[in-house]
Amino acid sequence: MSSLLPAMSFSWPTQRQRRRRPATTRALVVAAAATVSASAWTLAFCSAAAPAPVVHSERLLVRSRPSALEQSDRFAAAARGNLDSSESSERHRTEFLSEPKSRRPALTAALAAFGFSSVVGGSQAAHATLKGQDHDVVVRAADSLHALQERWKSLVAKGSDGAEEVIQEFSGSTTVQGKIVVPKGFSVGVDIEDRSVTGVSERKLGWLVGDVIQSVNGIEIKEESQLISEVKAAKKKDTDIVFVVERRRESPWVYLNRSLEKIYGNAESETELPEPDQVSDMFRDLKAAARLAKDEIVDMAYLKDKVDTFTKAMEAFTVA
Repeated sequence: MSSLLPAMSFSWPTQRQRRRRPATTRALVVAAAATVSASAWTLAFCSAAAPAPVVHSERLLVRSRPSALEQSDRFAAAARGNLDSSESSERHRTEFLSEPKSRRPALTAALAAFGFSSVVGGSQAAHATLKGQDHDVVVRAADSLHALQERWKSLVAKGSDGAEEVIQEFSGSTTVQGKIVVPKGFSVGVDIEDRSVTGVSERKLGWLVGDVIQSVNGIEIKEESQLISEVKAAKKKDTDIVFVVERRRESPWVYLNRSLEKIYGNAESETELPEPDQVSDMFRDLKAAARLAKDEIVDMAYLKDKVDTFTKAMEAFTVA
């Protein structure tokens, strides 16, 4: 029977405290203890005597509704097919070779279509969006490292100039090249000063203010007058106009430490990842080695080892 009693802990007064308490207080304490004990015995007796209710599980079977976050994932998956088909139809217009394809617009469109706000699921959805942004940063960083590895032979041939290119690779901004295709009969939709885009009226074609035009239909452009001439010639031929442009964008290295820490903190416990501090140390070692290689204190093979070590660590975070 003692096992039926609820676990209780009493702090009994010391002998000195008992002497100081008046008789009335002692009586109240004893009465309270007796009441609690009686209630406990009553509860235990009733629990033992009352038969367990018979539950018919087939009557209680209810299909649980998916959470808002699960719904948003399903809607995003459904919308993703539509996004892919629209991307294929637009690919002849805009192709930025170094821009990662984000699936976040599909999620936004799907949520809007079903009447959800952009923060479906409250903090969970906000956290999921933030996690996606951090993952994009790490993927862009890893892609940059892979591109560096692919052109390593040419960097070695350049010697200290090749090491300088490695240093520039990790600066706060990067330059990417891509092409913008203006279909025949369409307006180019930009204002030009020299070779730079200063205004955009046809954003759907992919233009951004600050783009620098490098070539038109395969012909290298060196000045504004040549640019105008080539565009006019293409319009007379009634053909698509293909622009190769150069665009500067913020480097992923600016947000790398923050993204590593957030991905590490949200990773599953069984996922094997290096500590973010360790990866940051690898990055610092790599940049220091690049400066030493530029001054010809170390060779490019030493720098390549640092690049490979850092790349391996970044690859682990891209799949976390």
